[in-house]
Amino acid sequence: MNRSGCSVACVSFVIGKPYRETRKLFNAKTLNWRGVYTPTLVKILNSQGLHYARKKLNSKNHDLIYIENTIIYTAPSQKYETGHYWVHYHGKFMNSWSNYKDIDDLSARAEFVDQLIGEPIWAIYPTNSRSRPKSYSPARPPCGYIRGARGEK
Repeated sequence: MNRSGCSVACVSFVIGKPYRETRKLFNAKTLNWRGVYTPTLVKILNSQGLHYARKKLNSKNHDLIYIENTIIYTAPSQKYETGHYWVHYHGKFMNSWSNYKDIDDLSARAEFVDQLIGEPIWAIYPTNSRSRPKSYSPARPPCGYIRGARGEK
């Protein structure tokens, strides 16, 4: 099982490109068994014309996780033993791999949830108002069907 799937899916969602196309932006060395590190995500997002930075979270900057299109890395938990990436979008958190361990990364299912699983450790956040490419259309999410995106249960 590739544990890098959630990072690719989050970048895919933010840049508005399909998962398979986004995966090509990552080299084999960064898609390692343990997952992708935050500097790599910042580099890829910025290579797509966006302006992102990263910060380790603490009590003074914890609100960064609520900035639209921020990617959040959470600490390892019982469900996500190597940690997990999420995207804050429209007041919810996109769990890019809600059926983790059930399937491979190309069949992952995403959904919007109210709470993160695990403690937020890093925020990868947009540093200007251009947090989505002009071509992005939220009417059709780029990474497939996302439960909860339009109020579905």
